[in-house]
Amino acid sequence: MRKLLSFVLGVLSLVPLAYMFGFLSLMFLTIWSYRQPPQHRHAALSDEVMFETLLPIHLGMMLLLLILVAIYLVHLWRNVGLPEDKKALWAVALLSMGFVSMPVYWYLHIWRGRKEEERQPDE
Repeated sequence: MRKLLSFVLGVLSLVPLAYMFGFLSLMFLTIWSYRQPPQHRHAALSDEVMFETLLPIHLGMMLLLLILVAIYLVHLWRNVGLPEDKKALWAVALLSMGFVSMPVYWYLHIWRGRKEEERQPDE
C-alpha cells in the first residue's frame, strides 16, 4: 500500500476504538445523570436528543467497521508473507474483536511491513 493510504487506514482503524471509549463515557454520564432530579438534568442528555444524535453516529460507525473488516480481510488474504495458520488466527481476531485487533494488524503487517519493503533493494 502507498504511504498516504496506509496512514489513512491506520487513522480510520483507531476511530472505532476512540468511539467506543467516547460512547461508554457518554453512557456512564447519562446513567449518572439519572441520579439527579429531572429538573436538574442537562437538556443534551434527554432521551430524544440522545436517540436522534447517537443513532446516525452509531450506524455510521457500524458501517465503517464493516468496511474496515472487509479491507483487512482482503489484505490478510493477499498477504503472502503470513503463514496460513497465522492468517486463520488473524481472521478470527479481526472478525471477533475487530476494533482492537485492526490497529495491531495495521501496525504489524501494513505500516511496519511497508517500511520493510522500502528498505529492501529491488532485485
